[in-house]
Amino acid sequence: MRRGRCAGCCGRVAAARTIEREWVSALDRADPSPGERWSIGLHTPGYGLGHRVDVLRAGADELSVTIASRQARRETRLRLPAPDWSALLLQGQFDRTQQVSVQARTQGSGVLSLRHPPLISFEARHIAVAWAKESAANVYPVPRPSQDKIKLSVPKTTRWSKSKTLRAATLNGRHFAGLVVLPGHVEFWQMSVLLRAPRQKDDRVESPTAEGRWWPSVLLDGSGQAQRLFVLAPDGRLLAWTRGPGHRGRRSDLAVPQKIGRYPIEFCTVAEHVHALAQSSPGEVFYLRHSDGYLELQAIGFGGDRPIERVAVQGAVNAAFVNARTYGNHWAGGFCVERSVGGHGGERSSVWRVFVRPLRRDQSDAPQASEYEAVLPSDWKVVGLGSEQQGEQYLIALRPDRRTLMRVGAKHRSTLYQASAPIVQVAVAAGTDLIALIDQQGRLVVVHERNPRVLVLEGANHAG
Repeated sequence: MRRGRCAGCCGRVAAARTIEREWVSALDRADPSPGERWSIGLHTPGYGLGHRVDVLRAGADELSVTIASRQARRETRLRLPAPDWSALLLQGQFDRTQQVSVQARTQGSGVLSLRHPPLISFEARHIAVAWAKESAANVYPVPRPSQDKIKLSVPKTTRWSKSKTLRAATLNGRHFAGLVVLPGHVEFWQMSVLLRAPRQKDDRVESPTAEGRWWPSVLLDGSGQAQRLFVLAPDGRLLAWTRGPGHRGRRSDLAVPQKIGRYPIEFCTVAEHVHALAQSSPGEVFYLRHSDGYLELQAIGFGGDRPIERVAVQGAVNAAFVNARTYGNHWAGGFCVERSVGGHGGERSSVWRVFVRPLRRDQSDAPQASEYEAVLPSDWKVVGLGSEQQGEQYLIALRPDRRTLMRVGAKHRSTLYQASAPIVQVAVAAGTDLIALIDQQGRLVVVHERNPRVLVLEGANHAG
């Protein structure tokens, strides 16, 4: 009996995948225009759609889909699967929503903050979440999704003085650290090599308010007791503080070094007009800048920066994400940028241009470099860029209800996670399949894009 049930389940999954391929092929043959958006079962006031979509039962096992505008009309037929799968397909869920297979209450302290997004370590083995209205954070070990039995460890709590407010925070392995800005100096809290340095006239890093969000940052550990902290300011400046033997920055960018111990702490502005920052290897970061009509992907570690890619992108860039890893002398992943465009009836939409760079793209039999555009309504919120093992890049986005986490690719969309409460913060780990989010009930939820297991961690004073 057990074997029969498993065979039946596998058969339904295979049938659903066949139906999905048929639907995608049929809708692609309908040849929609680049600015066209189909809305099935979601009629929200103010969208100003230029097309009407009618979905009718055409027979015992067929669906009639008609797309009509004032100038044209198109119709196609879609074969219906079993009723339980039909309901999901008509809701736009071509993959079954991941079910929460593991739900556990940790013994950690504190109420989790809804203001700061989670921090994910480079190896995606630890996640840090700040406390609400407290100078503290929890660091959670992340179990591997392949484990049959998950054993949750008690998170480590780290605290800092109430008189200090973090301007930036980072998670280096399982080590939580931050940048504290004081009137006369900056303090590198919980950093073993970078300790304390006087303020520089051109750093323009002001002391944050208690309500201020942490600026994105990455801490690199180099050889010979060297450290370098990169911080991305809201005005697009990429800042760096460095200390270690043999380090020399670009002379024109360096402030007068302050001797602390044997080696100086050096400050410099690496670049301006930067929109995204992500760690690509243990000793290097990638950053994405837009200037003079070009989008430039650069890499930098303890030496000078080096160009990776340069593409023409006209117009203003509203937001951007980098999802990349370096492998020796090669790199793989992608990056994306957002631009706003007008629509029908004054509606605003977001056009995301996604650049895909597979690992062995120089080989003729491997996936090649490509790009595509995704048009999303303005009330969708893109929170990151994810990737498949084959190299495909897709947007990670929240629907307007803020309860549904979606994957938006070049030719398909699917649901990654359906939350019971609105999602308020999301972090997507570059180069991995890990996503960490916090919902309005103060729960930390861990989602693996390529694994159906979802882990829910609750704070000590979780309500509900």
